[in-house]
Amino acid sequence: MLVVGACAALAVTALPVRHVWVRIAGVVLIAACANVWNGLDVRPGRALKAFLLVAVCTAWADRSLLPTLPGLLVLGVGPALYLDLRERAMLGDAGSNLLGFTAGVALYLQLQGWAVACAAAVAVTLNILADTVTFSRIIEAVPPLRWLDALGRLRVTG
Repeated sequence: MLVVGACAALAVTALPVRHVWVRIAGVVLIAACANVWNGLDVRPGRALKAFLLVAVCTAWADRSLLPTLPGLLVLGVGPALYLDLRERAMLGDAGSNLLGFTAGVALYLQLQGWAVACAAAVAVTLNILADTVTFSRIIEAVPPLRWLDALGRLRVTG
């Protein structure tokens, strides 16, 4: 977590200058997102689906990013998601942390200052939930999340 936090601080200093409190919230947001995605990566496709959701929302919010979505899907997330859902490859800690880090940076760049702080609080809360209740238990308890989580995954018959 120290390395991810240091990388988040380095990333925030390299990004456009914002108020100091927004930068601090940004470091928390980016580091917490990296850990959230690591917590999501316990079932095939889960972390990539969450990343795809953030990518689409970010591109929708900044319409200039919309042309990059097909390339992201065809060259990056699409093949990785297919392989992950088919259990032919997996992200692992390095891949899921990188997805979360990238999602955190995208949110930091896209959101207003107060929203960065709110998103950081949500990401920290999600980390607490992942460590106490687990994402899998929450997802299984909420039918729409359970459906989305299972979407595209191989069915286990027994």
